[in-house]
Amino acid sequence: MIQKKQFFDLLALAHTLREKNPWHQKQRIETLSKHVLEEATEVHTAIQEKDWEEVQEEIGDLMWVLAIVAEVAQEKGLFSMQDSIDTIYKKIIRRNPHIFTGKKVSSEKEIRKQYLEIKQQEKKEKARKRKTQ
Repeated sequence: MIQKKQFFDLLALAHTLREKNPWHQKQRIETLSKHVLEEATEVHTAIQEKDWEEVQEEIGDLMWVLAIVAEVAQEKGLFSMQDSIDTIYKKIIRRNPHIFTGKKVSSEKEIRKQYLEIKQQEKKEKARKRKTQ
């Protein structure tokens, strides 16, 4: 299991490179987006090929790019990595009430249906919120 220190060390490394590396200083979220897609594709390809050593490396590469994106976002006052983690944590709990609230389900099919219904409801609420802003 990942140790908190390792994760925070990765974020600190992203911060250091943003401060001291001219290439990293020039990067913007928009310029980094292609790297996110590239690394995610490389993770996907390695999984399809069942090359677990490559999957391990590519997951690390993807995490690195995401750490840099989060660092840039934090510098701009948009959000932090902690914000992203809080958001996904809450989302996963909301979408799995059969685990976290004791709601009864009888099959994997019902779990999937419940998950998709919750996801759809979240999208509707997000769209409604955007309209009122």
